Amino acid sequence: MANWGKISAILLACALAGCTTNFNSRLAQASDPQPSRFPSYRLPVKKYELSISWRLEKCLSGAEMEKLGVAKGKPGLVFKVKPDYTSSIVEGPETFVIDYHRMTNRFKIGEMTAEYYQDENKVPTRLLRSINATIEGREPEALKSGIQAVANVAKTVLMLSGGIPAGGANGVRPPNEDASCLKETFDAIADLKAIDGEMEEIADEAKRLENRFTVLKARVVFGKLGKADRRQYEQLAKDMAALVRKRERAEGRAAPLRSLLTYTETFTYQPGRDPSATEPLTADATKAKAFLQKLVTREDAELAEDVKQLAITVKFEANAGEFTSTVITDDQLAVMCGEKDKASQITPCEGVVYREPALGKLVIQAKGADGKYSTISDKAEQLPQVGMFHILPLRSRWGEKNTLSVDFAPIGLPTKVSYKSLEAGGAKMVEAVNQATASALDIATGIRKQNEADAAKEKTPEEKALADLKQQLELADTQAKLVALNKPQDPAEAARARELAALKQEVELADNRAKLRGLTATPDEQAAALTAEIAILRLLKEKKDLEADIREAD
Repeated sequence: MANWGKISAILLACALAGCTTNFNSRLAQASDPQPSRFPSYRLPVKKYELSISWRLEKCLSGAEMEKLGVAKGKPGLVFKVKPDYTSSIVEGPETFVIDYHRMTNRFKIGEMTAEYYQDENKVPTRLLRSINATIEGREPEALKSGIQAVANVAKTVLMLSGGIPAGGANGVRPPNEDASCLKETFDAIADLKAIDGEMEEIADEAKRLENRFTVLKARVVFGKLGKADRRQYEQLAKDMAALVRKRERAEGRAAPLRSLLTYTETFTYQPGRDPSATEPLTADATKAKAFLQKLVTREDAELAEDVKQLAITVKFEANAGEFTSTVITDDQLAVMCGEKDKASQITPCEGVVYREPALGKLVIQAKGADGKYSTISDKAEQLPQVGMFHILPLRSRWGEKNTLSVDFAPIGLPTKVSYKSLEAGGAKMVEAVNQATASALDIATGIRKQNEADAAKEKTPEEKALADLKQQLELADTQAKLVALNKPQDPAEAARARELAALKQEVELADNRAKLRGLTATPDEQAAALTAEIAILRLLKEKKDLEADIREAD
């Protein structure tokens, strides 16, 4: 009855203290103590470095401006706009606190491990890499990832870099009275257009040479390269070398012209609370004005307006159905995670909160001579700051042992999730307690079975000796049975077998009595009982060995 009282007391205490615990995360509050007592993490956001190049390709005459709808007084400049961009992952505004104290109570123990990413300079961040990870972590992936916003210029082959292709500058006109560009500007546009044509011819010729070279390589593989082929190969090498020199000369002439006609500026763009809103980005007025002054015949007041043409807009268009809230609040968490705590008015989420990046397009538009914007890039992108919020829960009820292991990509998306539910604590004990008619020995047996794995891992020397002796006893018993199968049993052996069975019953009885004593005995008493059991089993083993020797002698 004393044992039943202990069990009842444990159940009652657990009910009062709350036997269900959770891994909780919540938004950091301004009222939190500083420094914080708990670890924290931030959700990632993506920012962009935009490199925009405006290359002047045409100066419109008055008639052309009127035809295209360009307002009077405008310079009538036509630019070819080339956008490139790279993206990087940085820490967002939301900070989540990991309240691991809620994982434990008087009857619970918890273990938590959080790992964080480093940036490209090996500086620690609060971007979560893994949590409760039980596997060996990989080296952090680089947080910086780049992608070209538009196709690169036409590439020549065999290690030849490409020039800028012609396009949009058809029909370059000589200077006239109503054009705003200088004569030098017209000349530069025409010269660069001609060089672009040469570059395209070089690229085409290099492609033809590559095709011929590929055929020769195939013959070499099959061992069919003759004298004529060798001469052709030597000529191809000479032609390619000449082509490289020709391209280098063209590049040398084109470089100063591109520098004169091209304006490049870098912008930083980080989508905010409403990424679908169009964000205008305009070139630096002073730098752009200095660029235009070398190309056009315009007064300072006019140039101040002209620089506004060097402008773009950027926005993120999320796919249909994608969630587009960027900064989560406690009120939103209350909808997702449950009611706020009445005392603190803070919403705890029972698990790890993360945000799934939204899919969409990063749309870049450039302003034309007529003041209208047209799309120059609309590449697919993942944007972490506008994704859907999710929770990976971790909960432990009465007697449960659960583990959650999550690896996160820099963009915030889980790359590996492992959840394990392991039976531990009082799972078997609860089952035994529910059997109201079970004896104390049944309860002890249930407890022994539920802890068998743990007991096998760590045993005292006495327990190890007892287990070894029991194993030897079972082996001797098996050997005796094998001998009996091959030898007729006489009455005397039958009598000894019955005696042995009786002794085994006594051993089992002693074992059960020891288990019952273990429910209430002190550690010293339990050790003494184990020592006595070892002595009894040793005597039994010696007796069985003697009996085996007698049987073999007969």
